[in-house]
Amino acid sequence: MSGPRESVSERLEAYADGALGAADRADFEREMLRDPALRAEVEMQERINDRLRALYAPPESVAVPALAGSAKYSAHPTHAPPAPRRWVGWALGIAAAIALAFVGIQYTGLLGPGPGDTRADALYTRLVRMGFEPAWECKDDAEFIAYTRDKFGQAFTIDPTPGVTLLGWTYCTGVLGDQAGVLLVDAGGEKVIVVVDRAGQDRPVKVDGASGLRVIRQRAGNAVLYEVTPRQEAVVLPHVQVQ
Repeated sequence: MSGPRESVSERLEAYADGALGAADRADFEREMLRDPALRAEVEMQERINDRLRALYAPPESVAVPALAGSAKYSAHPTHAPPAPRRWVGWALGIAAAIALAFVGIQYTGLLGPGPGDTRADALYTRLVRMGFEPAWECKDDAEFIAYTRDKFGQAFTIDPTPGVTLLGWTYCTGVLGDQAGVLLVDAGGEKVIVVVDRAGQDRPVKVDGASGLRVIRQRAGNAVLYEVTPRQEAVVLPHVQVQ
């Protein structure tokens, strides 16, 4: 009985450490998209690692590779997000209780933060820090339509826009529902995210006033979309086409 659980734990640890190969990493991320409980475990581990870095490491700058290109759908980025330092393994053994105490404040049980508990600017900052790399990409409009229909109960696509590249999808909990998706977008070198969920999961999406970000909402049939952007106007939402 412990075999499958141990296998998942080993893969989770390898994923968090950046030790999975490209194919295994892609498989694991696709599995996360299908399994909210696994996503919650990964986010919990990442929050613990982040807390340990804050507790034990001196401040350091994080270089975020520039994302460029004008194609509607980008090729998968060749860079990988910075991997946690290897010493996190033994530090976790010493400081797990402290880290878990901090993480516990932000999480409800083991299923992640409750709906509406996470500000969109915190999500945006975390995605930028992690390298702004998608977990899943749609290679064309047909795949994009199928993905949005299956995940959000509403098929839609986004018209091509010069200078705007749809990098792909990742996931989040706490902003809308636990099945929400996040579309990562490069808009002329500026990073933009669009948080998407079924309309039944709609709730106010907020950002800190000092974050420099704006939130713009749009309903698309049975789905609701929130564009979180450093710009004054939305660059993605005006081009959403309900199918």
